[in-house]
Amino acid sequence: MKNLASRSLWMLLALLAGRQPIAAQTAYRACSVQLAPGHAAPAVLDAVLAQWPDLRAAGGEFRLERQMDSPGGRYWHFGQYYEGLPILRAGIKAHVDPAGRLRAVMHAAVRVREAAAPVFGQPDSVMAQRFWEQGGVQQAAVRRGWLHTEGGLIPVYACTVHGAGTAEEIGLHGPDGRELYREDLAAYAGIDTSGTGRVFIPNPCTRLMAPYGALFTDQQDQHSPVFETAMDTVVLRNLTWRDGLFRLEGPYVKLEDIASFSVPPAVSADGAFYFTRDQDGFEDVMVYYHLDTFQRYVQRLGFTNLQNRPFRADAHGKADLDQSTFVPNDTLSYILLGDGGVDDAEDADVIIHEYGHALSYAASPGTRSGLERQGLDEGVGDYFAAAYSYDLNPWNWHLLFDWDGHNEFWPGRTAMTSMTYPPPLVNIYTLGELWAATLMQIRLEAGDTVCDRLALQELYGHMPGMSLADGGLLLLDADSVLYGGAHTETIRQYFCQRNIWSGNLCSPAVSLTPQSAAAASISPNPSRGRMYLRHQVPAGSGAMLEIHSLLGQELLREPLRPGVHPVDLPAGAGWVLVFIRSDGGTAWQGKALVLP
Repeated sequence: MKNLASRSLWMLLALLAGRQPIAAQTAYRACSVQLAPGHAAPAVLDAVLAQWPDLRAAGGEFRLERQMDSPGGRYWHFGQYYEGLPILRAGIKAHVDPAGRLRAVMHAAVRVREAAAPVFGQPDSVMAQRFWEQGGVQQAAVRRGWLHTEGGLIPVYACTVHGAGTAEEIGLHGPDGRELYREDLAAYAGIDTSGTGRVFIPNPCTRLMAPYGALFTDQQDQHSPVFETAMDTVVLRNLTWRDGLFRLEGPYVKLEDIASFSVPPAVSADGAFYFTRDQDGFEDVMVYYHLDTFQRYVQRLGFTNLQNRPFRADAHGKADLDQSTFVPNDTLSYILLGDGGVDDAEDADVIIHEYGHALSYAASPGTRSGLERQGLDEGVGDYFAAAYSYDLNPWNWHLLFDWDGHNEFWPGRTAMTSMTYPPPLVNIYTLGELWAATLMQIRLEAGDTVCDRLALQELYGHMPGMSLADGGLLLLDADSVLYGGAHTETIRQYFCQRNIWSGNLCSPAVSLTPQSAAAASISPNPSRGRMYLRHQVPAGSGAMLEIHSLLGQELLREPLRPGVHPVDLPAGAGWVLVFIRSDGGTAWQGKALVLP
């Protein structure tokens, strides 16, 4: 089966030759080129250019800018340069698997027409000083490069400016210094020992299985006895002991007072961090516990170079704003969380979502550019938030931010949307919902750790301007590297159902898994209540059809009809488990999604 699945993957990818990405600036190509042992960057680049000759004609040159190792191999990122200066966001990313085989290339190279010698009117220090003089600037750095436009290359100063909870790249025209573009880089939404504290796991709604407003509301952050019942006592691992105090600083998380709103992180003389939700220390403990727990899970999955450091977080860094932000800044990146509405750090969905941005940045820094690429990043955060919550308690797992949102403050989001591509309203958040919902469908079928590893591996291939369809191809490549293509059909099924992929990639003629005599299928899936179970169980076998909710509630139980068995379930039933029972055992099982 492993070899069959792997061959099916390459058959499927072969259909993609010459495919144009959807609304993106990138292009993806699968290949299989064995490199010589001990290969270095020049050999990788030569192999890429040999497979993709038109890149040789792009103009300029390609230089190695970074390489990143992952469980699925090494990713080589070559920037595109002209006249010795980088072309912003242009380049090539090559994936070489652990066996030394070049297997995929994503490029965002541009075709360079001859340009005049670059003109820069002022020293870099003078351009940086312009931003220091504005006030509120904590860091300003300037690099020279080219901006690619329809009219050709323009020399620019690319200025990265960090303020209190902000990060922007501002492009200034080389000859005269006028502003050409502005891009927000932030993504919104002693001795080691252990201590103890109280937290929501993951939030009071999920913990008590009650929607917002049923048992409690925010009530301007007031504490009450009902919240006591929603709190769990947990171990806070590997805290730091310094100056006679335990501090919320460990190998993977470091609480800091980063923003200008002075709320120092909680400390403890005895390692006990017990707070009520109206105290600032409660949010500090929430952030430390959930980030530490999630990063340890990422480590267990084999991804040891994604934010593998004391990651900085300020649980009150956005003050009274109902907003949280990831701010990229190399090893000094951080998260700021807001106290507006429901305090963001009271909901682990928000904490993990923002950390999803941090993981994405660590795997492919400097690539969060372009509408669908930014939407993909929101989807990464939404997916990990939904998956984390589901594993803690599957009750209403699809309601993202079900304590922080889905209330009078903001409507929240969902990881079980019925949207297909393109969504009716195209923005980074609807695109993110689409990505997260697709991955959750795959996760419920392929398994939790399988899909989580695929989602993490996919991050290493990101490039500026890529599309959701490109992300799906990277997911296929991740499955081929990590699991020999065992989940190719599952990935294809759900990306085609969502219309993220179309055409040859979704042709019924492409059979990716062998059909057995006991095979069964459910269609349409997703549905809005009426489905058909097609099977090959012989008549008179006495087999039964059973359908259960994810919480184990029996929704349907009846004798199995031969051939095709129609099934009617209430619209909005969500994910259900379908079983064919025969001779006291399970002859077949599957999953289906019933949309509202």
